[in-house]
Amino acid sequence: MKDQSIVEKTAAYIDGHLKEDLSLERLAKEMHYSKFYLERVFKENMGCTVYQYIKRRRLTEAARELLETDKPIVEIAFEARYSTQQAFTLAFRQVYACTPPRSSGASAKNLSPAQEEGWPHEHNTICCTAN
Repeated sequence: MKDQSIVEKTAAYIDGHLKEDLSLERLAKEMHYSKFYLERVFKENMGCTVYQYIKRRRLTEAARELLETDKPIVEIAFEARYSTQQAFTLAFRQVYACTPPRSSGASAKNLSPAQEEGWPHEHNTICCTAN
C-alpha cells in the first residue's frame, strides 16, 4: 500500500510538470526516495519505467493539444520536450500509428496507442486526428 501511494504521488507530480525537464534523479529528490527504489516500485506498480511513463504522458498531452489548439506542430513538439519536429513525429507515429495532424480541421477518430504490458488503463486510448 505504501508503494502504491509513492507511485500515485510520483505520477501526479509528473502530470503536473510535463513541460519541464524531468529526470529520475529529480523525481527521487522530490519524493524523498532513492532513484533506484523509486524506479523499482514505479515499474512494479505501473508496469513501465518512469521514463516510459513520462514519454507516453507527454505524447498523450501533445495529441490533446493538437486536437484542441491551433498551435504549430513544432511548438507542441518542443513543449513535449522533443528536440526536433521529426523526433516528435517518429515517436507519435510509433504510439498512435499515424503522423500528427497538420490542422485542427481534420476528421477525428479514436486511436489506441500500442498496448504496453501494465500501461495504466486511463492512458490507453486517446482521441486524436488522423491525416
